[in-house]
Amino acid sequence: MKTSSSGSGTSYQNPKTWGDEAKVGDIFQLDKNYPHLSEALAIGDFYIAGFNGSSNDHLFPDFGRDGDSWKHAWVETSFKAVTEANLSEGKIYGNALNQIGIRIYPTGKDAAGGTVPLSAEVIGKAGKTAALIDYTTGGALPQGWSFTRTRSNDFKLPPQVGDASSDTGNANDDTAIITLYLSCSDAAAIASFSAGVQLTMANGETASDTRQAPHGAMPIQMTAIPAIHYDGPSAAAQILIRSQRLSDVHPPDYEGWIDQYAITVQIKSEQNYIFKMDTDYAMERSPWTYQFGWLELSGPSAFTSYLWKLDYPKEYSGVRVPWSDGSQFEKVTLNGNFESNTVYITCLYVETLHVLERDPVVHWPKSNFTIYDQYGNKGLFSLVRNGKDYTIDILPGDHPAYNDGGSGGWPK
Repeated sequence: MKTSSSGSGTSYQNPKTWGDEAKVGDIFQLDKNYPHLSEALAIGDFYIAGFNGSSNDHLFPDFGRDGDSWKHAWVETSFKAVTEANLSEGKIYGNALNQIGIRIYPTGKDAAGGTVPLSAEVIGKAGKTAALIDYTTGGALPQGWSFTRTRSNDFKLPPQVGDASSDTGNANDDTAIITLYLSCSDAAAIASFSAGVQLTMANGETASDTRQAPHGAMPIQMTAIPAIHYDGPSAAAQILIRSQRLSDVHPPDYEGWIDQYAITVQIKSEQNYIFKMDTDYAMERSPWTYQFGWLELSGPSAFTSYLWKLDYPKEYSGVRVPWSDGSQFEKVTLNGNFESNTVYITCLYVETLHVLERDPVVHWPKSNFTIYDQYGNKGLFSLVRNGKDYTIDILPGDHPAYNDGGSGGWPK
């Protein structure tokens, strides 16, 4: 048995440890040498002895509950909370993807009002119980608002306006920070509200900061900006589609030529840009997929279009047009000075002097893609081949890949 070699037990700076002699009211701290460590305990947690004698005979209770011999020192909490921009107010797009980090700085208090230091493990366990709530009602977040414990994407925050907080509680102590990530859907019941916080302390009781029971933190005023739907009724005013003629391709040992065009899709806004593009299928390479159709021109001809990844390489070879006689064309290369934050579709008209025994198999898969701006606003688009003039329509929404009577699309 130790004889109070660890500390006096009268302060959090000089606590006793398990094995020391205890007197009622002594302060003990759980350290890594405790022989009964488990996932239910938190290193650095402070306990108040409720007995006299050897502490060897009294095991520390788990985080989240008191015992007969020990009480957790942390029984009250004061809060400070700010956004990740160090502001007391925040704005996000109400598109369910835009997130803002809410940083919570809890200060632990004991029954006498003294400050209880909170270790990294203690904060880690309390952080798993932390929640954002409605400051005004003290209840759950309003319908359509939600939070997560980790950031789920890399979309950016819209410009924030407000006064930076000069007091963030334990801001100089990184172990005392809990961050939750708030988002809002476009079906939210209200567009703005005051966010409060709550968590479960070491003794198992809930601490919260609300209008009915304020505990230090000023509420964070949150506002949701209406989501932008790039595939909505105003798509034509929001999306810019252009085409350009690229250099003809004259592959060696190939009796024919290829007319090549690039069709580009961009967001018109000077403030917003395409940040990400998704498809329903894994884009294992670039281009991801191609559409192939047979043309009735002066000779055997084919039309193909290719959707390229947003982070496409400057040069790519591997386009393939299968002919019925077993030959195939490869090595069409897309290169040039390309614009960033732009979706590219390559459109090729392949003419050959081959005499074909039969038409190639038509390959016209559904080729939808979704664009996202830097804030997570999105729009779904479809590549639709027009049967009359072999052009491509890029239509907002979900559409079949082929329109037999369609015409007037891209390139133009």
